[in-house]
Amino acid sequence: MTKTSPATGRPSLIERLWPSSGAGRTVAFIIAGVLALTASAKLQLPFWPVPMTLRSLVVLLVDVTCGARFGAATVLAYLFWLDQGTSIC
Repeated sequence: MTKTSPATGRPSLIERLWPSSGAGRTVAFIIAGVLALTASAKLQLPFWPVPMTLRSLVVLLVDVTCGARFGAATVLAYLFWLDQGTSIC
């Protein structure tokens, strides 16, 4: 039985593709999301007058594919990683 999202009542994309649950799957997707956020912070679109990074797009994609809980956990893990003083550049 797949878990459903509290907001929509439907399973997320990740829960449909990999229905098995476990701590390993959760940690793997959170780490993949943090790496995607880190890579997206380096990519810039040259808009004028302020260049735009792709971080907002990746946050939305992580939330859509993984669900609200995984998305929030990914962003919190990313912010915690930055708070520890590690550089993304």
